[in-house]
Amino acid sequence: MTEATDEDIRIKEWFETVDKDGSGKLDSEELVEALQQAGLNFSLMSTGMMIKLFDRRRDGKLTFDLFTELYAWICRQKEAFLKFDVDNSGKLELDNGEVLSAIISAGFRLDSHSFDAAFRAYDPDCDRSMTLTEFVGLCAFLTLCLNTFSSFDRENEGEIKLNFCQFVFACAN
Repeated sequence: MTEATDEDIRIKEWFETVDKDGSGKLDSEELVEALQQAGLNFSLMSTGMMIKLFDRRRDGKLTFDLFTELYAWICRQKEAFLKFDVDNSGKLELDNGEVLSAIISAGFRLDSHSFDAAFRAYDPDCDRSMTLTEFVGLCAFLTLCLNTFSSFDRENEGEIKLNFCQFVFACAN
């Protein structure tokens, strides 16, 4: 058994502070509050997507262990964001390639049409740039897409064929 580090203790205290009902699990609203305390302002929709990424029981909540996995994932996305925010503006710019470079670094390979569509969906103010929150939301969306696609691409061929019911399932997940 390993001893808890100061960081582990801090994260556990943080988790317990936002676990208002003492259930040992965070729902979307509690996750919004937790991330706000870390200076990250995500919408309920974004936190719902993040919960889907890590919620193995599909109950819409994160245990402490899953919360720590999610927080580590967010920190990795933040590192990619900061690496490509070369002008330190706090935004990744579309026109100078920062967004695309960060998306590629995060492990996503998209053609120009799918990249443009995904970018537009996560650039709500249409300023052709992404804040950290927008970037993490985009990465959560792309990860969910990849996970859903992979569940249909059992042979890892990179192509799938869906009937309408499967398509609805894929869109809902």
